[in-house]
Amino acid sequence: MATHNPKETRDTIASTLFYIYRGDAHEHEVSQVRHIGGNVFSADPMTGGKMDLSDIIEEFEDQSALYQGKGRKLFKHYVISLAPGEHLQDDQWHQIVNDYMTDLGYSRLTVWTAAVHMNTDKEHAHIAACLVQNQPGRSLVSTANDYEKGWSSMRRAENRYGLRKLQNPNENFGYNYTKVEVKVAGGRLNAIKSDEAAIIRARFKEAYKRFGRPKTMTDLVMRLAKVNVFVAVKEGKNGKPEGIKFKTGKNGTWVSGSKVKATRFTWGKLLSNEGISYNPERDNFALGLAKDPGQFTFSFKLTAKQFKRLKTKRSPYRVRSINNNPYVDFIYKTGKEKYEIVKLKKLMEFVEFMLSLFGLESEEMEIKQAHRRMIARDYARKLDKQQCFYYEPDQLITYSEYDHYSPVSSKISRDTEIWRVESTRSQFSNCYDVLAVSNPTVL
Repeated sequence: MATHNPKETRDTIASTLFYIYRGDAHEHEVSQVRHIGGNVFSADPMTGGKMDLSDIIEEFEDQSALYQGKGRKLFKHYVISLAPGEHLQDDQWHQIVNDYMTDLGYSRLTVWTAAVHMNTDKEHAHIAACLVQNQPGRSLVSTANDYEKGWSSMRRAENRYGLRKLQNPNENFGYNYTKVEVKVAGGRLNAIKSDEAAIIRARFKEAYKRFGRPKTMTDLVMRLAKVNVFVAVKEGKNGKPEGIKFKTGKNGTWVSGSKVKATRFTWGKLLSNEGISYNPERDNFALGLAKDPGQFTFSFKLTAKQFKRLKTKRSPYRVRSINNNPYVDFIYKTGKEKYEIVKLKKLMEFVEFMLSLFGLESEEMEIKQAHRRMIARDYARKLDKQQCFYYEPDQLITYSEYDHYSPVSSKISRDTEIWRVESTRSQFSNCYDVLAVSNPTVL
């Protein structure tokens, strides 16, 4: 197993080099320190059994003096650790560290050095680096996303030297507490106990284990609600989501996705790394972006046979086309109280029941929110213009949250059974041609 830990940038280097080569003020006992080299001209500071760091300190300071910019924090400290019981030769350590520093953006134009520490049976390497690059402009090595960039090196090292495999941070539910966080909390265990984000990460893990990886934002909200975690999204100036936060239960504290786990659970990482899709028409209500809606229209994908049966039975449900596929509308009226978590959870239960009833995934659903009657009138007018693409009954049936959840689910199940359930006696021809003339505008 190989893990890495980028420390904070710092404005001096002498104390870091003393820490690395002498083990001074270490949080654990250091039984052995070995110089494994780096991108420096200075000789091994531990030659002959004596400790002399003057040359290597001077080389680092000369490199930093090349920088003419405003920032003064020009030095960085990294740690690479093996699992207890795993050991490497110095030449192997040098290869791992060199690959790691290259992946982070350090080149032959930079200065860095490394030493290996042994404490009991756990081996780890400390690396000191200067961010200044000896090239025109004297730019600095970017430390953005160091934590993410370094994991590819860790995985290569595991494969090359037969080390125990470890998941990348974008695949696990762990968190790398900083030295400051551990110190402030009075120890690592206390840091975990006092960290509400740790509870949320544990419940993410439970939800993924019990229900699988979510495919849509609606899936995510529903699955987290089952483990008592709620979701809220921040809208940007363009009206699109740009941030996400979580809390446990009604009385929990909201925690941003970046604090829960920046490599997985920010808004951007949920889309890119987790592969969770976002469709405003489908997901906005689950994300709490509907401001006190008075009415929802939930649309669920039908098979061609279901559509044919529904139309033959003249059932009181509107059917419309989305991407040339028939979708049936269920109108669900809500109360006028504030749009809160409890109300959202109840609506999510309704959605989950409907998806289960029709045997669908959340991608095969669309949701509309009507805040005013004029929106409903606009919706009806658009339907009139495209009547050939819809089935519009003489009278629509609606459902209300004022009915208790169980009776509503039972009622919908009974109301739809006559056309929803396949019958061996009913043989209908494919009727997709009714809907395939063109793709109408989806409201």
